[in-house]
Amino acid sequence: MKVGIVGLNTAWSQISGGEYKERIEVFSDQFLALVEGDPSVWLKQNDINILVTHHPQSWFSKPSLTEFTTEIFLARYFDLHLYGHMHEIEAIAEDHGDGHVKRTIQGASLFGMERDPREGIKRHHGYLFGSISENDEKLTLWPRQIEKTNAFGWKVSIDSQRVPSAGDIVTYPIKVRQEGIAQKKHLSNPNST
Repeated sequence: MKVGIVGLNTAWSQISGGEYKERIEVFSDQFLALVEGDPSVWLKQNDINILVTHHPQSWFSKPSLTEFTTEIFLARYFDLHLYGHMHEIEAIAEDHGDGHVKRTIQGASLFGMERDPREGIKRHHGYLFGSISENDEKLTLWPRQIEKTNAFGWKVSIDSQRVPSAGDIVTYPIKVRQEGIAQKKHLSNPNST
């Protein structure tokens, strides 16, 4: 599979301490520079397209959120939006009724720290890894948590709050783009029509 990845720097505008929710800036100019001004041409070359930011879109300023949802994170461009910042794992899918699903996945913080005035420092540790199967069009995720124990120190285990049933994985359907597959077949057999 050919995977297209676009990483947009959303952390550049969080330059000091304080509250930055709804103040983060990201604009389509940053995105267009990465795809040489024509997202549809660049993104159609891939079987799967992934957008990566540090912050979730709920942290973007109103002008940035508008550009993000109408110019950047379009279901026809991206299959996944991966982000972190919130120190928890979360997966959300928006079905737009046209065959396109906007899927966002929030990763946990490997070494995160939250400050709670009542409880002092509260740490959330974990990670998430996954795979995409071209054959059965499935996204498989393995959510993991890292806990400090008295007996063993740090312990990696299944994040059972994120796995809805017995087992250690979560699966979702994901549509592999036919344009990328067709181009790959044509490149492997240039005499085909």
